[in-house]
Amino acid sequence: MSQADHVGGPGRRWPKGTTVAMGWANGASSASQSTHDWVYHSLRHAILYNQIAPGSWLRQKDISEQFEVSRTPVREAFRTLDQEGLVELVPNYGARVTELTLEEFEEIYALRSGIEGLAAQLTARIAQPDDLPPLRESLAHLAELTQNADLLLYLKTEWQFRVQCYQLTGRERLLERLLFLREHSERYIYLAYNTETRVAESFDFHRRLLEAIATNNENDADAILRQALQWTLTNAKPILEKFLSKMVE
Repeated sequence: MSQADHVGGPGRRWPKGTTVAMGWANGASSASQSTHDWVYHSLRHAILYNQIAPGSWLRQKDISEQFEVSRTPVREAFRTLDQEGLVELVPNYGARVTELTLEEFEEIYALRSGIEGLAAQLTARIAQPDDLPPLRESLAHLAELTQNADLLLYLKTEWQFRVQCYQLTGRERLLERLLFLREHSERYIYLAYNTETRVAESFDFHRRLLEAIATNNENDADAILRQALQWTLTNAKPILEKFLSKMVE
Protein backbone atom coordinates (compact mmCIF):
# COMPACT_ATOMS: atom_id res chain seq x y z
CA MET A 1 0.00 0.00 0.00
CA SER A 2 1.39 3.35 -1.00
CA GLN A 3 1.72 6.40 1.23
CA ALA A 4 -1.13 7.94 -0.74
CA ASP A 5 -3.43 5.21 0.55
CA HIS A 6 -3.00 6.41 4.12
CA VAL A 7 -3.94 9.51 5.99
CA GLY A 8 -2.20 11.35 8.77
CA GLY A 9 1.30 11.82 7.40
CA PRO A 10 4.56 9.90 7.95
CA GLY A 11 4.52 7.45 10.82
CA ARG A 12 0.77 7.67 11.34
CA ARG A 13 -0.72 5.44 8.66
CA TRP A 14 -4.36 4.54 9.05
CA PRO A 15 -5.82 2.84 5.95
CA LYS A 16 -8.66 4.83 4.45
CA GLY A 17 -11.98 3.24 5.19
CA THR A 18 -10.65 1.15 8.08
CA THR A 19 -13.40 0.45 10.58
CA VAL A 20 -12.75 -1.53 13.73
CA ALA A 21 -15.59 -3.85 14.67
CA MET A 22 -16.59 -1.99 17.81
CA GLY A 23 -17.92 -4.37 20.41
CA TRP A 24 -15.48 -7.06 19.15
CA ALA A 25 -16.21 -10.77 19.36
CA ASN A 26 -19.16 -10.89 21.71
CA GLY A 27 -21.04 -7.79 20.62
CA ALA A 28 -20.35 -6.10 23.94
CA SER A 29 -20.56 -2.36 24.31
CA SER A 30 -19.00 0.27 26.51
CA ALA A 31 -22.05 0.04 28.76
CA SER A 32 -20.93 -3.35 30.09
CA GLN A 33 -17.23 -2.62 30.56
CA SER A 34 -14.82 0.24 31.03
CA THR A 35 -14.09 2.46 28.05
CA HIS A 36 -10.47 1.33 28.13
CA ASP A 37 -11.49 -2.35 28.01
CA TRP A 38 -13.94 -1.69 25.21
CA VAL A 39 -11.37 0.06 23.02
CA TYR A 40 -8.61 -2.40 23.96
CA HIS A 41 -10.61 -5.55 23.20
CA SER A 42 -11.97 -4.14 19.94
CA LEU A 43 -8.51 -3.20 18.69
CA ARG A 44 -7.05 -6.47 19.94
CA HIS A 45 -9.67 -8.49 18.07
CA ALA A 46 -9.08 -6.47 14.89
CA ILE A 47 -5.32 -7.04 15.10
CA LEU A 48 -5.52 -10.76 15.90
CA TYR A 49 -7.87 -11.37 12.98
CA ASN A 50 -5.88 -9.15 10.62
CA GLN A 51 -8.64 -6.57 10.18
CA ILE A 52 -5.78 -4.17 10.85
CA ALA A 53 -2.76 -5.33 8.88
CA PRO A 54 0.65 -6.00 10.43
CA GLY A 55 2.84 -2.92 10.23
CA SER A 56 -0.09 -0.46 10.22
CA TRP A 57 0.26 2.71 12.25
CA LEU A 58 -2.61 3.54 14.58
CA ARG A 59 -3.70 7.14 15.10
CA GLN A 60 -5.14 8.18 18.44
CA LYS A 61 -7.24 10.84 16.70
CA ASP A 62 -8.85 8.43 14.23
CA ILE A 63 -9.60 5.77 16.82
CA SER A 64 -10.96 8.20 19.39
CA GLU A 65 -13.26 9.67 16.74
CA GLN A 66 -14.49 6.27 15.61
CA PHE A 67 -15.23 5.11 19.15
CA GLU A 68 -16.46 8.56 20.13
CA VAL A 69 -14.21 8.62 23.21
CA SER A 70 -11.41 10.84 24.45
CA ARG A 71 -7.81 10.02 23.59
CA THR A 72 -7.04 8.89 27.15
CA PRO A 73 -8.62 5.38 26.90
CA VAL A 74 -7.05 5.03 23.45
CA ARG A 75 -3.58 5.74 24.86
CA GLU A 76 -4.25 3.28 27.68
CA ALA A 77 -5.35 0.65 25.15
CA PHE A 78 -2.15 1.23 23.18
CA ARG A 79 -0.08 0.67 26.33
CA THR A 80 -1.89 -2.59 27.09
CA LEU A 81 -1.47 -3.81 23.52
CA ASP A 82 2.21 -2.86 23.70
CA GLN A 83 2.65 -4.96 26.84
CA GLU A 84 1.00 -7.85 25.05
CA GLY A 85 3.34 -7.49 22.07
CA LEU A 86 0.62 -6.67 19.54
CA VAL A 87 1.70 -3.07 18.95
CA GLU A 88 4.95 -1.20 19.33
CA LEU A 89 4.93 2.29 20.81
CA VAL A 90 7.31 4.50 18.83
CA PRO A 91 8.20 7.88 20.39
CA ASN A 92 6.96 10.85 18.35
CA TYR A 93 5.13 8.59 15.91
CA GLY A 94 2.47 6.53 17.67
CA ALA A 95 1.57 2.86 17.84
CA ARG A 96 2.43 0.40 15.11
CA VAL A 97 0.95 -3.07 14.80
CA THR A 98 3.83 -5.52 15.16
CA GLU A 99 4.98 -7.40 12.08
CA LEU A 100 4.60 -11.13 11.65
CA THR A 101 7.80 -13.17 11.92
CA LEU A 102 8.73 -16.80 11.47
CA GLU A 103 10.52 -16.67 14.81
CA GLU A 104 7.36 -15.71 16.69
CA PHE A 105 5.34 -18.30 14.78
CA GLU A 106 7.74 -21.05 15.83
CA GLU A 107 7.91 -19.82 19.42
CA ILE A 108 4.13 -19.69 19.78
CA TYR A 109 3.79 -23.24 18.53
CA ALA A 110 6.55 -24.50 20.80
CA LEU A 111 4.70 -23.00 23.77
CA ARG A 112 1.36 -24.34 22.57
CA SER A 113 2.82 -27.81 22.17
CA GLY A 114 3.93 -27.96 25.80
CA ILE A 115 0.87 -26.41 27.43
CA GLU A 116 -1.74 -27.95 25.16
CA GLY A 117 -0.02 -31.33 25.39
CA LEU A 118 -0.47 -31.14 29.16
CA ALA A 119 -4.13 -30.22 28.72
CA ALA A 120 -4.65 -33.26 26.48
CA GLN A 121 -2.99 -35.50 29.07
CA LEU A 122 -5.14 -34.19 31.90
CA THR A 123 -8.29 -34.53 29.82
CA ALA A 124 -7.55 -38.17 29.04
CA ARG A 125 -6.72 -38.85 32.68
CA ILE A 126 -10.03 -37.69 34.11
CA ALA A 127 -12.52 -38.26 31.28
CA GLN A 128 -15.54 -40.31 32.28
CA PRO A 129 -17.98 -42.24 30.04
CA ASP A 130 -20.66 -39.59 30.61
CA ASP A 131 -18.31 -36.94 29.21
CA LEU A 132 -18.01 -38.63 25.83
CA PRO A 133 -21.42 -38.22 24.08
CA PRO A 134 -21.18 -34.40 23.79
CA LEU A 135 -17.61 -34.73 22.49
CA ARG A 136 -18.64 -37.32 19.92
CA GLU A 137 -21.47 -35.06 18.78
CA SER A 138 -19.06 -32.14 18.32
CA LEU A 139 -16.63 -34.37 16.44
CA ALA A 140 -19.43 -35.50 14.10
CA HIS A 141 -20.21 -31.84 13.37
CA LEU A 142 -16.54 -31.20 12.67
CA ALA A 143 -16.50 -34.16 10.28
CA GLU A 144 -19.32 -32.55 8.28
CA LEU A 145 -17.25 -29.38 7.90
CA THR A 146 -14.41 -31.29 6.23
CA GLN A 147 -16.59 -31.80 3.17
CA ASN A 148 -17.53 -28.39 1.83
CA ALA A 149 -17.42 -25.83 4.62
CA ASP A 150 -15.42 -22.63 4.61
CA LEU A 151 -11.87 -23.26 5.79
CA LEU A 152 -11.98 -20.52 8.41
CA LEU A 153 -15.20 -21.98 9.82
CA TYR A 154 -13.51 -25.36 10.06
CA LEU A 155 -10.51 -23.88 11.89
CA LYS A 156 -12.80 -22.09 14.35
CA THR A 157 -14.86 -25.23 14.97
CA GLU A 158 -11.91 -27.56 15.45
CA TRP A 159 -10.55 -25.20 18.12
CA GLN A 160 -13.95 -25.14 19.84
CA PHE A 161 -13.87 -28.94 19.92
CA ARG A 162 -10.48 -28.97 21.59
CA VAL A 163 -11.54 -26.38 24.15
CA GLN A 164 -14.59 -28.52 24.90
CA CYS A 165 -12.22 -31.40 25.61
CA TYR A 166 -9.88 -29.33 27.78
CA GLN A 167 -12.73 -27.88 29.82
CA LEU A 168 -13.11 -31.29 31.43
CA THR A 169 -9.91 -30.54 33.37
CA GLY A 170 -11.58 -27.70 35.26
CA ARG A 171 -8.28 -25.81 35.21
CA GLU A 172 -9.26 -22.23 34.45
CA ARG A 173 -5.71 -20.83 34.54
CA LEU A 174 -4.54 -23.47 32.08
CA LEU A 175 -7.46 -22.70 29.77
CA GLU A 176 -6.69 -18.97 29.91
CA ARG A 177 -3.10 -19.59 28.84
CA LEU A 178 -4.24 -21.91 26.06
CA LEU A 179 -6.64 -19.28 24.80
CA PHE A 180 -3.98 -16.55 24.94
CA LEU A 181 -1.55 -18.58 22.81
CA ARG A 182 -4.23 -19.69 20.39
CA GLU A 183 -5.39 -16.10 19.90
CA HIS A 184 -1.84 -14.99 19.17
CA SER A 185 -1.44 -17.76 16.64
CA GLU A 186 -4.59 -16.57 14.82
CA ARG A 187 -2.59 -13.84 13.08
CA TYR A 188 -0.54 -16.57 11.44
CA ILE A 189 -3.20 -19.23 10.95
CA TYR A 190 -5.56 -16.94 9.03
CA LEU A 191 -2.75 -15.81 6.73
CA ALA A 192 -0.86 -19.05 6.33
CA TYR A 193 -3.68 -21.47 5.57
CA ASN A 194 -5.21 -21.70 2.14
CA THR A 195 -6.68 -24.33 -0.15
CA GLU A 196 -3.44 -26.33 0.04
CA THR A 197 -4.31 -27.20 3.63
CA ARG A 198 -5.25 -30.84 3.98
CA VAL A 199 -8.33 -30.58 6.18
CA ALA A 200 -8.94 -34.36 6.18
CA GLU A 201 -5.55 -34.90 7.83
CA SER A 202 -6.31 -32.20 10.38
CA PHE A 203 -9.60 -33.88 11.24
CA ASP A 204 -7.92 -37.26 11.71
CA PHE A 205 -5.82 -35.82 14.55
CA HIS A 206 -9.02 -34.81 16.33
CA ARG A 207 -10.59 -38.21 15.77
CA ARG A 208 -7.53 -39.90 17.24
CA LEU A 209 -7.42 -37.44 20.13
CA LEU A 210 -10.99 -38.32 21.11
CA GLU A 211 -10.13 -42.02 20.94
CA ALA A 212 -7.23 -41.47 23.34
CA ILE A 213 -9.47 -39.49 25.69
CA ALA A 214 -12.17 -42.16 25.55
CA THR A 215 -9.65 -44.86 26.54
CA ASN A 216 -7.97 -42.64 29.17
CA ASN A 217 -4.66 -42.99 27.33
CA GLU A 218 -2.72 -39.95 28.57
CA ASN A 219 0.47 -40.65 26.60
CA ASP A 220 -1.36 -41.05 23.31
CA ALA A 221 -3.41 -37.89 23.90
CA ASP A 222 -0.25 -35.88 24.54
CA ALA A 223 1.58 -37.35 21.54
CA ILE A 224 -1.36 -36.89 19.15
CA LEU A 225 -1.84 -33.27 20.17
CA ARG A 226 1.85 -32.49 19.74
CA GLN A 227 1.84 -34.19 16.33
CA ALA A 228 -1.15 -32.11 15.27
CA LEU A 229 0.54 -28.83 16.20
CA GLN A 230 3.78 -29.88 14.52
CA TRP A 231 1.81 -30.84 11.41
CA THR A 232 0.26 -27.36 11.35
CA LEU A 233 3.65 -25.72 11.80
CA THR A 234 5.23 -27.80 9.05
CA ASN A 235 2.44 -27.17 6.54
CA ALA A 236 1.93 -23.50 7.33
CA LYS A 237 5.56 -22.44 7.49
CA PRO A 238 6.32 -22.45 3.72
CA ILE A 239 3.10 -20.55 2.99
CA LEU A 240 3.94 -18.00 5.66
CA GLU A 241 7.50 -17.67 4.29
CA LYS A 242 6.05 -16.90 0.87
CA PHE A 243 3.69 -14.31 2.36
CA LEU A 244 6.49 -12.62 4.30
CA SER A 245 8.77 -12.51 1.26
CA LYS A 246 6.04 -10.71 -0.69
CA MET A 247 5.66 -8.22 2.13
CA VAL A 248 9.39 -7.44 1.88
CA GLU A 249 9.11 -6.92 -1.87
